[in-house]
Amino acid sequence: MEYTEDSTVEQIAKEYLGGLKSGLSYCGADKVADARENAEFVKISGSTQYRNGAHGKDF
Repeated sequence: MEYTEDSTVEQIAKEYLGGLKSGLSYCGADKVADARENAEFVKISGSTQYRNGAHGKDF
């Protein structure tokens, strides 16, 4: 989603919440506190980040 001056806080919050829920599912967690316990950090290459990074986002 691209944000414009017409974007509502609700639209933006829903998108971020969707990303958070997705991230929690990768950790096998239902809550952020559980994700902190289950998360593993993995070093990846720049090309992997580009290919598998946030969908629809340009960094």
